[in-house]
Amino acid sequence: TQMDTGGKVAQAVSGHGVESKAAMDEYKKKMKEKHEQENTNLWQHPFVDVFKHFKVLPGSDWKQNKKQGDVQEYFAKEIGRRAISIEGNISANNFIHLPHPQGATKTLALTGRYCYMQVKCPRHGLPFSSHIDLAMAERSHGVRITVSNLFKSFNTSNGFVAQVPMELKHNCWTVVVLDLYEVLKKSNILPPTYLIDGSYQ
Repeated sequence: TQMDTGGKVAQAVSGHGVESKAAMDEYKKKMKEKHEQENTNLWQHPFVDVFKHFKVLPGSDWKQNKKQGDVQEYFAKEIGRRAISIEGNISANNFIHLPHPQGATKTLALTGRYCYMQVKCPRHGLPFSSHIDLAMAERSHGVRITVSNLFKSFNTSNGFVAQVPMELKHNCWTVVVLDLYEVLKKSNILPPTYLIDGSYQ
């Protein structure tokens, strides 16, 4: 810093100072982006109650989820929680869709490796299916993971659907845990060069 003839303070900025300022600005920018990313994901750790967050239970918000067909809310006394009953002969006509396909939110934007479902099949032979659509970075189409008791073995279909078999004991609540990372690895849908370790979306 120096004093000029008018008595005002002038800042002498050297080339080194300019570089330091630019480096500091870049560092601040990266730290801000990192902080924003951490804040974005923080709300969903250690887990997200999807039905609660997207207002399926309790009550309902038609703007955030879509219910079609024979879908009823009831109290499941065996587990002490409110639950959703989905019935009907044609599964494609009786379902819950998250988020609402015509809603402002186009994706659940969830990060994490595991998906937990608590399900109950009231009658033997009653079909059950659950679809999870994954958006994949740098790919023109995503990957769908379908869990169902209609499948006899693990399989892939059309190059973007992983079919996961699941047997449910009838009239009994079951906690199903899906390791999405392992399902993707086993499916061989993604090329060997596709990196999914350490980053799940």
